[in-house]
Amino acid sequence: MVIQRWQSVLLLISAIFVALAGILPYAVTAEGADVCAVQTPVLLCVDILVALLLLIDIFLYRNLRYQMKVTRLALGLIVVLGATIAAYTCAALEDAAIAVTGGIVMPVLALVSTYAALRLMRRDYRLLRSADRLR
Repeated sequence: MVIQRWQSVLLLISAIFVALAGILPYAVTAEGADVCAVQTPVLLCVDILVALLLLIDIFLYRNLRYQMKVTRLALGLIVVLGATIAAYTCAALEDAAIAVTGGIVMPVLALVSTYAALRLMRRDYRLLRSADRLR
């Protein structure tokens, strides 16, 4: 029985999206310079933490309940990453224009991908519980 295959793929895609959110620009200043999460230590720390958490979460497939808890934590941290990017852009860079093509879109894609992985984990958990009841 192959369980966790699609969850692992979606978690890997989420980790890639989060890593790209740290590299791609999310705003452009009035002078034309790109603003990336790599340039700000707080955003870089949150970005690295979320990416590592998602990569570690891939290897927790033996304990499905624990993997679901870590995935929920990663979902919360992705929301925190998006809120931190928005707060930093609004507070520190008043004259900056949001770059919709770059780092702003990646946390949203990571959030969707991680949520889809969590739904697949819940489905597998229900399947395993029903199989245990039959034994």
